[in-house]
Amino acid sequence: MYQQKEKNYVSVVLYVHNNAKIIEKLILELDALLTENFSNFEIILVNDFSEDGSIEKVKSIKDQLNATVSVLNLSYYHGLELAMSSGQKMAIGDYIFEMDTMNVDYKLSELINIYHASLKGFDIVALSPKKKASLFNRIFYNLLEKSSLLKMRLYTETARIISRRAINRVGILNTSVNYRKATYHYSGLPTKNVFYEPLKESRYNELSFGSKFNLAYEIMIRYSHIASTISIGLSFFFFAFSVLMIGYVIASYIIVQNIASGWTTTMMFLTISFSGLFLVLSMILKYLDMLLRDKSINKTYVYDSIEQIKTK
Repeated sequence: MYQQKEKNYVSVVLYVHNNAKIIEKLILELDALLTENFSNFEIILVNDFSEDGSIEKVKSIKDQLNATVSVLNLSYYHGLELAMSSGQKMAIGDYIFEMDTMNVDYKLSELINIYHASLKGFDIVALSPKKKASLFNRIFYNLLEKSSLLKMRLYTETARIISRRAINRVGILNTSVNYRKATYHYSGLPTKNVFYEPLKESRYNELSFGSKFNLAYEIMIRYSHIASTISIGLSFFFFAFSVLMIGYVIASYIIVQNIASGWTTTMMFLTISFSGLFLVLSMILKYLDMLLRDKSINKTYVYDSIEQIKTK
């Protein structure tokens, strides 16, 4: 039976980092899926400094592909978030699929499902596995949900589709923290998660614990008030403690008979000085928090080369 193909131009941005063992099979299946469902499409491979010949594997099957395949070679290892952001800037589609991992644990037809979901008015539709997140992720997601400015609800995501309107909106935000899940929610556009049953066990994120912690710290500062709230709270706590110490010094001067000479004046000077210091610190922290939200500097990525694989 003849199937009417979608007329929207779609781009697929695929993260590549030492995936030589699985890249051929995935690219062939992805090309077949796109050919069956779309009239116009492209595949962008973001080569994050692969050293196992992953791109050469794709070049070896170029005659079997229908898609326009572009390769964005980064000059050094950038990591998932920056690498995918660079690929997104290169995509020209009306809708852009982002595939964060080649360790696909779902049927590729799920990509068509999220495309149809996006046509129903959702600018960002993510594909999420129905599995329990790690303890670290659960703690992080819960903290961010409770303290974020938009009360965003985040899940583990393996792929997503973004409309051109969402891409343009995110570009205006000029955010300095590259964490697309949170940034897409921060855009204020309609979002949705489509859940699937994983077909196999798969690792979605190969970051070390230290890298995850550092990224989580940046995200909490950028997308919530928790860091400034804790800092300002501590400043006021020590300010209150200093005020209590002033009362203690005065009471000691009145009650204690043989108090050491100069102790009262020294303690009064120190406690008053520290109370003023902590009060000023709380003001500075609030000011810095406002500056952080009003002005940010984008992280950059460095291209080594951009090439196009000539297909049939």
